[in-house]
Amino acid sequence: WAGVYVDYLVTEGGVSHYDGIMWDQLETSDGLAGPNVRRLSVSPENNIWVATSTGLTRIGDTNIGIEELPSRVGLQARPNPCSTHTNLIFSETLSSGARI
Repeated sequence: WAGVYVDYLVTEGGVSHYDGIMWDQLETSDGLAGPNVRRLSVSPENNIWVATSTGLTRIGDTNIGIEELPSRVGLQARPNPCSTHTNLIFSETLSSGARI
């Protein structure tokens, strides 16, 4: 699940879901409260809650699983490429937790 926040200059945003093969896009025409997604949250009942700039939407009947990443997989978070800030590299191990 991924929230898409788009300004008025580009096409409408929404929520995208990847089922392992392809992406499916949910938009206001599908019942989403608004096009600019601010936050996504998963409830204990596996509902997806979508907070938009104009309202809140619940997406029910979802099949959500948790995928474990191998311990040597590194995750990278990169700031704005126009910035002079240093990139952060996150890595996770089974024995020592997360490292930055």
